[in-house]
Amino acid sequence: MAKNGISDRTFVVTGTLASMSRKEAEAAITATGGRVTSAVSSNTDVLVTGDKESCKITKARSSGLEVRDDERNRARSVNRSDSRGMAGGGAW
Repeated sequence: MAKNGISDRTFVVTGTLASMSRKEAEAAITATGGRVTSAVSSNTDVLVTGDKESCKITKARSSGLEVRDDERNRARSVNRSDSRGMAGGGAW
């Protein structure tokens, strides 16, 4: 069964996010049923990135994981008309 949305997915948040602090992003992810870990692994579903390239981004991309840029993601969530996004307005 495919994982959709945030619930039951594992996230790693890295870098400086423009829309909120990492702690706020992690709290919002867990509040909506997602899990947050500190390192990219085979259990990671999504890497949320900030403003700089890092070894976590390189590892995630080479592993074929979903990488979501904070700025593009924030713009997408502002344009959404439904409320399935993350607490605080993000649609991770």
